[in-house]
Amino acid sequence: LGTKSGLFVSRDQGKSWKKQPGLLGHSEILSIACDELGDNVYSACVQGLFRSSLVSDSWKKVFTAFSTESFGDENEELIDLDEKEKVSIIRFTAVDPVKPNHVYLAVSSGILLSQDKGKAWERLNNQGLIEQNINSAAVAPDSGLYCASGKGIYLFKDNNWRYLSARLVSGEINGFTWDRQNNLYVASSK
Repeated sequence: LGTKSGLFVSRDQGKSWKKQPGLLGHSEILSIACDELGDNVYSACVQGLFRSSLVSDSWKKVFTAFSTESFGDENEELIDLDEKEKVSIIRFTAVDPVKPNHVYLAVSSGILLSQDKGKAWERLNNQGLIEQNINSAAVAPDSGLYCASGKGIYLFKDNNWRYLSARLVSGEINGFTWDRQNNLYVASSK
């Protein structure tokens, strides 16, 4: 359970909750994702992205977020900013259900991909991504990456972005999902 007050984990199907120690126990949690195999869970907070195995209470930072973008050199110190200056570049994280080593991170300037569970990051091609401030992301079983911004829904497949909501009168896109027949469902402000 990710809250503004930290990350809480239940190992007994919600009967009890334990606040995570360290930084994740005291940071605003922005997004949580788990791989399909259940081996790794990822938690994004204002300071960065962390990975843990589901049987462990220890978390490893795999991406460091600053008020200006950095690609997560773990040896760098976090910048000490006043509360009003703390602006996370992280928006959302998602794990590929077919390739569980592939982790996506939506940041204020587009999408980053790690193909090794967060050890190294590369920026995806932004061509065709009209608005780069992504607020939600998910990977379809066919390994297409869907992203939502305030202005629409995009699909990244074969190294290209496709705008999917040209005919959708929706307002701000809040989230989306699909069913087994690949029907796409969208939650929006209109």
